[in-house]
Amino acid sequence: MSQKKIVKEPTPYEKLVSSAFIDPIRSVTIIDDAYPTWESWLNGDAVIHEGTVSLSNGAGKTETPAKQIRDIISRFRSMSPALNVDIHDGQETDGVSSYFHQSDLVVLDYELSADAPKERNSLQIAKTLLTQNTHFNLIVMHTSETDLELPFNNVLRALLSPLEWLDEEAVQRGEELAYDVDDYEALMASFGIQEFACAMNLGSAEAVRKAIKDNGRYFQAAQQQLQDAWTDESIEDVAQYLLSSFQQKAGDTLTGEAKPSMLSFSFEALPWIRTSFGFIVFSNKTDHPNPLETLKTALCKWEPTPSRLISAKIRSALEAQGISYEDELLQDPLVGWKQYRQMISLGTDTEALIKSEISRHMENFSDGLAPAVTEFGTEMVNVDRVDDAGETSAFANIYRFTKEDEQTACLQYNCSVSLKPAAGGHLSTGQILCCEERKFLVLTPLCDLVPGRGARASDLKEVSVVELTAVTGDGPVRKALRNATSNHYVFLPDVNGTVAPHHIYKGDVSSNSVPKSRSWFVRNGGVFEVTDGIKSLVTYEIHTGAEGRPEYQEKTYQLFEFQLRYEYALHFLSKIGNKASRIGLDFI
Repeated sequence: MSQKKIVKEPTPYEKLVSSAFIDPIRSVTIIDDAYPTWESWLNGDAVIHEGTVSLSNGAGKTETPAKQIRDIISRFRSMSPALNVDIHDGQETDGVSSYFHQSDLVVLDYELSADAPKERNSLQIAKTLLTQNTHFNLIVMHTSETDLELPFNNVLRALLSPLEWLDEEAVQRGEELAYDVDDYEALMASFGIQEFACAMNLGSAEAVRKAIKDNGRYFQAAQQQLQDAWTDESIEDVAQYLLSSFQQKAGDTLTGEAKPSMLSFSFEALPWIRTSFGFIVFSNKTDHPNPLETLKTALCKWEPTPSRLISAKIRSALEAQGISYEDELLQDPLVGWKQYRQMISLGTDTEALIKSEISRHMENFSDGLAPAVTEFGTEMVNVDRVDDAGETSAFANIYRFTKEDEQTACLQYNCSVSLKPAAGGHLSTGQILCCEERKFLVLTPLCDLVPGRGARASDLKEVSVVELTAVTGDGPVRKALRNATSNHYVFLPDVNGTVAPHHIYKGDVSSNSVPKSRSWFVRNGGVFEVTDGIKSLVTYEIHTGAEGRPEYQEKTYQLFEFQLRYEYALHFLSKIGNKASRIGLDFI
C-alpha cells in the first residue's frame, strides 16, 4: 500500500512571499535547446514519434520524451490563472533582453551549447537578464550538474568587473605582510570568487576592512588570521593584495562592464543571486523538478524585507488593475481637454504642468491600489512576532538591524520621509541652493515663483531664503534626533550619503529662535540654466557698501539634488512669516 505524500503547509512568511512574487506571475519562457519551438514545428525540424520528440537545431539533434516536456508545461498551465508559456531554444543571444522583456519567469537550461562550457549561451542569457532587462525577471536555472557550485560560480563570474579602487602601494604592502603568515596558501585560498563579488559590491577597501572586522559572512575563512595578526590598516592592505591576486588570475573573464546594482547572493542549500534586474536560483533537474516550488523556496531564503514585499505587491496590484481602472479615471473627456489645454498654453511651464498631471494620475492610481495593498500589509504585520512593548520584531533580523544602527537608521529615515529628488525647470518652494559648502532653503510661496506671473519671465524675481546650518558632533546630533519631532530640523545627505541634521536659526535651536532669513533677487525669473545636466541660477543679494550705500553681490548657485516635500516646506515657510495658505491652487 503506497503512502500518501505529506505536503508541508507553508509558513505565514512563505505565503507573503508567494503573494508578492509568485502569484503575480502571468508568463513563463522555457529556454532549452531540447524543447521544440513553434518555429521548429512549422519548419519540420521537430517531429514526434512513439512518444519521443526528435529535434534538429543549432545544438545538433536531440531526442526528449514528450511526457517530460508536457509535464513541465502542464505545471504552468494548471495554475489559476493559467500561465502563458513560450519556448526558446537559446541558440541566439543577440537581442535576448528585448525578447524576454515581458516574461515574468524564465526557466533556463544551463547545458545550452554544452560543447563549450565556458562560453555557454545560458551564461550570456543569464547575464543579460540580470544586468539589462528592467522587467525584473525571476529565473530558475536548471542543470544536470550535481555540484551546483559550478553553474553558480560561472554566472556570478559573468557579473563581475575589475575593482577600480585597488591601490598599488597598498597591494605591495599587503603582499609583504601576507608572506609572513603561518599558512600563506590557506590565506590566498580564503579570497575566492564570492569574496571578490562581495568586495565589488562593498565598493571600497575601507568597507571590506570593516566587513572583515565585523565578521562579515563572506570573509570568514580569512577573518581569524587577519583579526589576530594585524592592525586595521594592515588588514586593509592584505585584503587589497588578496583581491588583486584574484583579479589577476581571473584575467579577461572579468568583463569590465558596468557592475549590476544591488548584487547579493548565497550559496547555501539552493544557491541564488540577485541584482536590481533579476533573481536567479540554481537547481538540479532531478532533485527539484518543479520550477515554481524551487523559486518560492529560494525567494524565502533570500528573505525580502517587509518594505520590499509591499513594493512588490504595489507593482503587481498596479498591473492587475488593467485598462478598466484607467478608463474609470479618464472617463470625462472635457476634464482631459482642459488638462491638455493648460499644458500647451503660451507662457506656462510645460514641464511643471506635465509633472503635476502625472502626480494627480499617480495619486488616483494609489487610491485604487490602497485596499489590496493595505490588506496585504495588515497580514504582514499580523505575521510578525512583536513583543508586548512593541519594540522587538521577528523581521529585525531580515533587515540586519542592530542596536548600534539606531542613530544612523533614525537619520536616514528622517531624510527619506522629508525629501524627494529635486525637479522642475524653475525655482520652487522647498528647493535647496548650494554654493561651496553653504546651503540655502527657498521659502517663497510657490505661486510667487511661477515664471511670468506678475512680471515678464526675463525679469529679476525676489525670493526669500534661509541658510541651513549643519549640526555636527555626536552629542548635538543625538540632541537633534531627540528633538526631531519639534520640527526645527531638516535632514540632508552629503555627497557620501551620510545624513546630518540642519536648522534654519541664527543661534540655538528653540521655539524662540530667529530664522536666518534673507531676500535675494534671481535672474531670468527663477528659470534654471542647465549645463551638463547641472541646474543653476544667478542670484543678487543686497549688501551695505563702504559708504553705506546698497550694493548687489552676484553669485551662482547650483540646485541641490534633493528638495523638501511640499508639506515640510510649508511648515518652514510659516516660520519666516509667509502665509502657508498662499500655496497657489490649480484652479483655472
